[in-house]
Amino acid sequence: MDRTVIAHFALPVTLFGNGVLTCAIVGGLGFTVYSPDENLARHILSHGPFLLGVFAIAWLCGVLLLMLLYAQVRQILFDNGVAVWIEGGAVFYLDRRWFSVNYDEITTIEAGSYGRGGFKGVIFQLKDGRKKSIPLGILRESGAIIIERLREGAVR
Repeated sequence: MDRTVIAHFALPVTLFGNGVLTCAIVGGLGFTVYSPDENLARHILSHGPFLLGVFAIAWLCGVLLLMLLYAQVRQILFDNGVAVWIEGGAVFYLDRRWFSVNYDEITTIEAGSYGRGGFKGVIFQLKDGRKKSIPLGILRESGAIIIERLREGAVR
């Protein structure tokens, strides 16, 4: 299938962010296994079920974030930093498993803010009412260029 590249990762920003986030995740997960009496199971269970739940959620979130970071690094190293592309009538971001949307599901493509932090991104309004977004902060190209390329890709 023919692939059209839309945007690339901004390497310095992405790699710095990945490094900081990886250190924070590994440090945080390391902290969860610290036990003052050297028996982790007894330490967790002595604080009741609340600590066990926090422990499980921390590890689940940590592993998911590490998988996301791995996907970014894999794209940077093995796919020339391609972040957004069109292939087979669909838009992909980062990895086929993380974000994809078929062109026939999209009603509008626009620049905007998303999430509680008001992050700048490219927003896809879908026919079923949902919205999907691609963050602009780690991409080399501007939002206007990305939207123009996405709209050109929709015509093809």
